[in-house]
Amino acid sequence: IPSTGFVVPAGNDGIQALVSADSRITPLVAQVDGTNIENTVDVLSAYFTRRADSAEILLARDWLVAQLEAIDGLTVTTETFNPAYAPNIVAELPGTTHPERVVIVGAHYDSINLAGSELIAPGADDNASGVGGVLEVARILSQAEFDNTIRFVLFSAEELGLIGSVAHAI
Repeated sequence: IPSTGFVVPAGNDGIQALVSADSRITPLVAQVDGTNIENTVDVLSAYFTRRADSAEILLARDWLVAQLEAIDGLTVTTETFNPAYAPNIVAELPGTTHPERVVIVGAHYDSINLAGSELIAPGADDNASGVGGVLEVARILSQAEFDNTIRFVLFSAEELGLIGSVAHAI
């Protein structure tokens, strides 16, 4: 596959297509640094738990807000949907042409141990790795301008029934 494009999976007709990569995006993708993602996973999975109703998730919230606030161009807020749970964390990169159009990049920052709420729940792969990806995408995309607003959302209480994402969507 040439570095200037990618193959779209075969459709019902069995035909694959070569799609050109957007020349504005290719240099941004080249900036992805796996070490940044790994560092986020290490920090988040070091908490005993990030259960949405725990005290420790509030420490994770504070760390994540600080990480997003350190990225130029983002407006960072929290979104309380239920006082029993940690809030969603929302960072926006405003669009230049159609700011009313919003593209959401999201992951959940809570974790859970289904064997019991008092047990360790580091959540490295559920979903600290997703949060690391969102932070890395936010860092990179903040360097460019886009027609539409990009909203980076770190949801809470997803492990308890998709509560944070539903609250954000309503």
